[in-house]
Amino acid sequence: MSSSFKWFSHYQFFYCLNEGWYKMNQEWFWGKNFQPEKIVLSVDDFDAFVERLNEAPKYNENFARLMQRPSPWTDY
Repeated sequence: MSSSFKWFSHYQFFYCLNEGWYKMNQEWFWGKNFQPEKIVLSVDDFDAFVERLNEAPKYNENFARLMQRPSPWTDY
């Protein structure tokens, strides 16, 4: 694989990701008078929701092992 092709494939990959994000923000994608959904909670439900968000996350063995691995972009 030539270096120019490798560069192009990486460029194309990230361009497609960014282009998708850009298109999702366009009026033509969502419609002319698109309004985002609104979630309405009672005071008690909102307090319970915030309490749940503030809890410490549960320990996840798979995530711990993943974080111990070297990053794929690090050269050794």
